[in-house]
Amino acid sequence: MPGDDLVYQPGSPLRRGDLVLFLSRPAPRGPAGLIVRRVMGLPGDHVACCDAHGRLTVNGKPLRETYLFPGDAPSMLRFSATLRAGQAWLMGDHRSIADDSRFTGPAPMTDILGRITLINSAGALIAVHTPATFIADGLAPPDHRPVVPAGWLLTGIAALAVLVIVLIAGLVLLIRRRRGAARQPTASYA
Repeated sequence: MPGDDLVYQPGSPLRRGDLVLFLSRPAPRGPAGLIVRRVMGLPGDHVACCDAHGRLTVNGKPLRETYLFPGDAPSMLRFSATLRAGQAWLMGDHRSIADDSRFTGPAPMTDILGRITLINSAGALIAVHTPATFIADGLAPPDHRPVVPAGWLLTGIAALAVLVIVLIAGLVLLIRRRRGAARQPTASYA
């Protein structure tokens, strides 16, 4: 959704069903820029729409796309594409307005900046995993990939360790000052 913050992992191996941050080139229905799209097909795949039941198919397997924007059909445009090396078939989840591979053709894998792992939507963090339809149809394995890049996790642990050390040092210093003040003789005035 507009205004959401995204966390993505550059260089993460891609799977069918992944949401990705993609550098789009100027197209008939939209300007160039960064957009979010779903990977529907990878090199060697055959992606088509639609089967007799109106479903998108990947390598002949129909998808049950529960992630589509409410009321959107898998595609109003019929297509059939076999992807070559270095190509991906990307589609938006809001198909009625998405400018995607149906109009621009296969996308170069080099224009995919990374896999989206987290979405911050109005303060709620949403972990992004492979949709069940890709797993159920054997198009992707169960998604146990980390949602936070390992570097972030290590940085967070290091920052937490530094914070704990600073707090302990501050507490030790405070205790020493109080003990030192308690030991000093007090003057008596007659």
